[in-house]
Amino acid sequence: MANDKTAELLAELAAGVADLQTSDGWARWLEFQGRLYRYSFGNSLLIARQRPDASQVAGFHKWLELGRHVRKGEHGIRILAPCVVKVAPDEAEGSEAERRLVGFRVATVFDVTQTDGDELPEVPCHRLTGEAPERMRDALADFARSVGFTVEFGADLIAGRNGETSTLGRSIKVAGGLAPAQVVKTLAHEIGHALMHSAAILSEIDRPTAEIEAESVAFLVCKRLGLEAGGYSFGYVAHWAHGAGRDPVAAIQASGQRIVKAAQRIADGIEADAPMVAVAA
Repeated sequence: MANDKTAELLAELAAGVADLQTSDGWARWLEFQGRLYRYSFGNSLLIARQRPDASQVAGFHKWLELGRHVRKGEHGIRILAPCVVKVAPDEAEGSEAERRLVGFRVATVFDVTQTDGDELPEVPCHRLTGEAPERMRDALADFARSVGFTVEFGADLIAGRNGETSTLGRSIKVAGGLAPAQVVKTLAHEIGHALMHSAAILSEIDRPTAEIEAESVAFLVCKRLGLEAGGYSFGYVAHWAHGAGRDPVAAIQASGQRIVKAAQRIADGIEADAPMVAVAA
C-alpha cells in the first residue's frame, strides 16, 4: 500500500466522519450528551478507579430527568461536587452579585448500566456484522506476534469492550461473540495501539487521541484488506473527538502522519508474508 494511497484512504475517513456529523442519529446523540454533566479530570479519575467500565455517568435525579431510574441496591460512585455560594453585591468586587467557590462535598453518581428506563440514543457506531476470510485475521495475528505481542481470541472482556491491549504485558485480546468482520477490525485497532502507544507515548497524549489514532489505523488497514469498516470507524472516531471537545476531522489530520506510518507498517508486514486479495464488502 503506497503512502499516497494511504493518505487518500485517510481523507476518505475524514470525509466519512464529516458526513456522519450531519446525520439525524448524530444530532439526537449530541442532544442527549449535552444534557449530561461533564466531569473534571479529577472526578474522571475517581470514577475510573471505582468503576472502570463506566461510560455515561449522572446523578440520581438527573437520570430521572432522562427517563431512567437507578435500580434498588446499586452502589453509587463517589465524586467531589463544588460548593458555591452567592456573594452580595456590596461584598463582591463588582456591582453585581457573584457566585464563589467555597469548597467541595462528596456527591454520588451512577453509571447508565446501573439504571433502567427509556432507551437512550446511541452514537451511530455499529459493530460490523459481516464475514471476513480467516486469512485476514490470521495475517494480522501473525503480524502482531512478529512485533512481540501475544494474541488471544474469544477473551472474556468487560461488557461492551471489543478488544484490549497491554503494551507492558505485550498482549492483545479480542472479545468473543464478535462477527468475523468485527474481529478483523478490532484486531487491527489493537495492533494500532501496540505500535503507536507505548507507556512513554501514553504519558504524553490523552486517551481520546490514542483511540482516534488506533481506529484510524484500523480503518486504513481494513480498506487495504477490502473490508469496509466505516459503519463502525466513523462513529467511533467522532465519539472520542466530541467527548474531548475536538473537531474530529481536525483530530484525524493532526495525527495523520503517525496514522499513515503505522498503517503502512502493518500493510507492509502482511504483504511480506502473503499478499492479501481484496474481497467484496
